[in-house]
Amino acid sequence: MRKNSISSYKIAATYIGTVVGAGFASGQEILQFFVYHGKKGILGLLIVTLLFVFYGNAILFLGNCFRASSYKRVVFVIAGELH
Repeated sequence: MRKNSISSYKIAATYIGTVVGAGFASGQEILQFFVYHGKKGILGLLIVTLLFVFYGNAILFLGNCFRASSYKRVVFVIAGELH
């Protein structure tokens, strides 16, 4: 493997750490919320997981299509620049 290549594990860890860890909730909060609601909570957890996978994949795909060196460009294309 080349020294400057990025593995899929590093990308996955960065995504999970950024989106789930910093932006969504802690593991304990997630567990408490979804387990509290029983089977419907587990179903909700599965749906949320699939949405995170879908949107994470979409952002990575768009970044690759735009050959973006930063995801700032991807966000600007999707949401527009603030003026």
